[in-house]
Amino acid sequence: MNEHMTAFKILGFAVFAYTVYAIIQGRIYTKSGAGGGIVSKDESPDAFWLTVAIYFGLSIALCSIF
Repeated sequence: MNEHMTAFKILGFAVFAYTVYAIIQGRIYTKSGAGGGIVSKDESPDAFWLTVAIYFGLSIALCSIF
């Protein structure tokens, strides 16, 4: 049981690290349906920050809930 919790925490940290990296780079990969794509902060700031917020929330959930 403890091994699963550690795996979720590692995954949560990885998602958090990617989110910080995406903020620094100004672009983030987003998934939509069967496909996905890159969202740039310059071209679509609303979609960029929404995706950042979702990934940040996911990282918090992985570290604290699971």
